[in-house]
Amino acid sequence: MQDQGGSILRHGDLSVLSFHATKVFNTCEGGAIICPDDKTKQHIDPLKNVGFVGETTVVASCERDAT
Repeated sequence: MQDQGGSILRHGDLSVLSFHATKVFNTCEGGAIICPDDKTKQHIDPLKNVGFVGETTVVASCERDAT
């Protein structure tokens, strides 16, 4: 989708897309987060899969930095 300035995904700090099967555009499950810079991407990447890597390893929690 676009508005007069280009993609609507450029608005806000992050843009979140859902690809659930009930949507017009779908991949059966999943989604995407569009972020403006590499620093933000590096911060949110470990949160994929609710922070789980494999069956037993958790790489991230919901705790936030105080900064």
